[in-house]
Amino acid sequence: GHGNGPEGTADVTIQNTPPTCEKAVILPTTGGTETDFVCQCTQWSDPDAGDEPMDQCTFKTDEGVILGGETGAVGPCTLEAMHTEKGMTIICTLFPNDGEDSGDGVESDPATVLNTAPTPPSGVVLTPEEADVTTILTCSYEQTATDADGDTVSYTSHWVVNGYENPGGNSNITQAGQLMSAVGVPAVKGDTVFCRVR
Repeated sequence: GHGNGPEGTADVTIQNTPPTCEKAVILPTTGGTETDFVCQCTQWSDPDAGDEPMDQCTFKTDEGVILGGETGAVGPCTLEAMHTEKGMTIICTLFPNDGEDSGDGVESDPATVLNTAPTPPSGVVLTPEEADVTTILTCSYEQTATDADGDTVSYTSHWVVNGYENPGGNSNITQAGQLMSAVGVPAVKGDTVFCRVR
């Protein structure tokens, strides 16, 4: 009779497949110098079931200056506000990563760093505390505002009667009776006046 001899075998171990990313975006698309910008993949895929995104990013300006990069534990990459300045255009290159391997990098559309408004002044005080239509009102304040962009801060006083902001402004001294509670309506007894400093 005939018998089977010993069999020959060969094996292969299936390796990890890098993930892919079709599109990377920076959010928000515009922000100030106190904004953290997040770069994330909107179409992330990995043929290995159970793999989670651990993407890596690099950030640069439109002039090619590298700003930094960070590996998120799960999810997006973040560029902290301290690395940005007003007028800067930011581009992110996202490398899809599953904790083992990185796929090809994908470049985002640019995001723009805009001006950040200064903080408000402190200690705004309206004197005197009681007034009639002949009283001269004075709005004083401490020039303590700061600007994250390093811009010079200027102040403008605005007079408001019953919620109506009088046009013009910039004078911190006025006579109560010269103010308006609405267009063409002078302030009278019983109206409430306050000053707003920007």
